[in-house]
Amino acid sequence: LELKQETSGPNPQKEKGDGGVIAWRTLEYLYAEKSRDWFWAVGIVAAALGAASLILGNALFAGLILISTIAIFLHAIRKPAHIRCEAGKRGLMIEKTFYAWKDIEAFWISDGGEEVAPLLHLKTKKQFSLYLSLPLRREDKEKLRGFLGRHVAEERFNEPLSHRLAEALGL
Repeated sequence: LELKQETSGPNPQKEKGDGGVIAWRTLEYLYAEKSRDWFWAVGIVAAALGAASLILGNALFAGLILISTIAIFLHAIRKPAHIRCEAGKRGLMIEKTFYAWKDIEAFWISDGGEEVAPLLHLKTKKQFSLYLSLPLRREDKEKLRGFLGRHVAEERFNEPLSHRLAEALGL
């Protein structure tokens, strides 16, 4: 299966799955191209916060702001990789990470929109990846809902504030 190098938005693609498996390829995360002005704005805000923390005598916080700003810039210029997702009898495999059905509390599939792919939202019991969102093919939405419904409860839940804030900032 040949993949296009399109990174403007998720383009979930059907993959051949073995019996009882739904598999697809998608982008690792939603990517939004950042303008030069975006980098300037983030840099100015970070510099102001860093200067304020130094004036208030908190050099540790200023260092944390500097490291965080560098991490944000590095993430902003990185293009998302194509990942393979597979829902099977034992659980969900996302690239190289396996989530057993017992580790997933709930799922919810949002409709997206006309131009946006539907998203599979997962609430897991794992400490460092509590909420996950994966783009889906429209054709697989109902099939996956039925498949996941046999293993996990479907429950509409709100994404955490940190996810919504990152989306608003274009991260």
